[in-house]
Amino acid sequence: MKLNKSLKPLIIILIIALTYLWANSSYAYDPDAVRSYNQGVDLSKNGNYQEAVLLFRKAITTDPSFTDAYYNLGSLYEYLGNKDKALESYEELVKRDSNDDETVYKVGYIYFQRTNYKKALDYLSLVSSSSTKYIESQRLIKKANLKISELNAVQKASQTIAAKTAPKKVEIPAKKELSKVVIKSFNGPTGITKDSKDNLYVANYIENSVVQISPNGKRTLIAKGAPINGPIGLAADYSGNIYVASYLSNEIVKINPQGKIISVLKGINKPYYIYIDKSGILYISEQGTNTVIKLKI
Repeated sequence: MKLNKSLKPLIIILIIALTYLWANSSYAYDPDAVRSYNQGVDLSKNGNYQEAVLLFRKAITTDPSFTDAYYNLGSLYEYLGNKDKALESYEELVKRDSNDDETVYKVGYIYFQRTNYKKALDYLSLVSSSSTKYIESQRLIKKANLKISELNAVQKASQTIAAKTAPKKVEIPAKKELSKVVIKSFNGPTGITKDSKDNLYVANYIENSVVQISPNGKRTLIAKGAPINGPIGLAADYSGNIYVASYLSNEIVKINPQGKIISVLKGINKPYYIYIDKSGILYISEQGTNTVIKLKI
């Protein structure tokens, strides 16, 4: 791995740190872990950082309590530019030894660099007042609090602008209760229509009849039985005639104001709905042939 001149001092610092940790703590760990650790230190001195990473990880796998290996592994990752892995190693060390102020500070500093100021404060506040890192941590705490205050001010200003520019709330009037009147006692009601006098007509499919209901609620049977057979569609013209689509007898019939039933059109294949427009044209939906018939009446 080639390094430019500006990185050489960092390499020297890293090697010193690794050597110091090995010299002062190797006796406390598993012998196999120590061997892997020592080899990692030697490789670090020679600039073989990737191989050293593997050996420090092996030392940690052999002895998970090997805090010095976590520190050295984090230092290597940090030097190699892998801040995610460095942070992971440092945080594992802090879990095992929260009194390691140097590592606690490192974790807080990395979170500060990542603009996670609240997380940075969580770690920096753990540095004890007797630590050599205390003054640095206090400086960084002030910077983190200042950054948080700035962010809160920006957020508050944005909320104020949004509140001023937000459209005014339009009060929507409450829906009125629907006035529902139920007319009962039909036998298979299907088509309905109204005439010019506001009389309501209802076709009773099962009973083969048509009933008239006047505006005052009076009910009158105006037609029943053949040729009305299975009535569905109803329509009224301006002369007071009621037209009936007799579905089962394949016929359109007319009931005049005197109650006489007159055949209008036979041979329709299952007539369903009917409609009369202002010009006196009768439209019939013929369900059996999927067609609509237009008839001048």
